[in-house]
Parts: sequence; C-alpha cells; structure tokens
Amino acid sequence: KLSSYDPSRVKLWISALLLHNNFERLHVSYREHGMRKLELPCYFHTCDSLTEVRLCRFNLKFPPIVCLPKLRILHLRKIGFLNRNLSSSLSQLVLSFPVLESFHLEDYKGLDKVKTLKIDAHLLANFLMLSNHCSTQIRTNGVAKLKKFKCSGLLFHKFVWSSASPS
Repeated sequence: KLSSYDPSRVKLWISALLLHNNFERLHVSYREHGMRKLELPCYFHTCDSLTEVRLCRFNLKFPPIVCLPKLRILHLRKIGFLNRNLSSSLSQLVLSFPVLESFHLEDYKGLDKVKTLKIDAHLLANFLMLSNHCSTQIRTNGVAKLKKFKCSGLLFHKFVWSSASPS
C-alpha cells in the first residue's frame, strides 16, 4: 500500500516487476482519500505473466484493447477511467481475458466516455459491477460458467450477455 505517492516511481516499480518474466500478482492501493493518476507501462496491457491484478484509488488510461492471456482475477476499486484522448469518446473498450474467473469493478468513474465495454472472458465465474450510474453498454462473452453475479445501480438494462465459446 502506498502512503506517499510519486507517480514516476510507481511506474518504474511496476515496469521493473513486469519485466521479470515470472511476475504474476500486482496489488496496488493508494491509502489516502482521493484518487491519484497511475500511469501503467504500455506492455502492462498485453502482459503474458499476470494472473491477478488488484488496483484501488487510481485514475487509469486504457488503450482500446487490453489482452492479458493468463489473468484469472481482476479487481478494480475506486477507479477512474481516463480516455487517452479526453476530448472524444472511445467507441469500444475491449478487455480480453481468456482465463479470467473473477471480475470486480466497484465505485468507478469515467466509463461513460466509452460507448461499449466488451469483456471476453469465457471462464468467468464471478462478476461484480457496482456503480450508481453508467450509460455504457456492457457486452460480456463467456457467461456459460457464471456462478455469481452482482450488479447495482442503473446498470442491468445495459448488459448484453453471450455464452458463445471462443472460436
């Protein structure tokens, strides 16, 4: 957990960890109230060793496609989604996690700038998405193995579910 915050140092720490081929778990939480910008290295979004990511109290920029082939757990809490081009909306954000089992997204902001959030996770067993409002359409492929689903706010009518298996 971070009690003092220097964004350049945090990016360097994460970069050094991700460059280690066997690095699997990334848990980063900012202790103080409020949120800080966290710039992730570009290769984070395609890292082939991460199996678990837990981030709390950060503003993050995502490219249009994020593919983490070994990720099993993704928990994002108190996250702000920042579009790389803040003046326009992103038509689609694709999160491709072939072996993801648990997806938690709680208390987030800024997702409204994305028209469609597509989550490809064919082994998804646990899905939690909590927010007061979201105008984004959420398209989820991979609900055949879903065992636990929790959604709050005005989100439920925005979901498009598919159990189609990957081709």
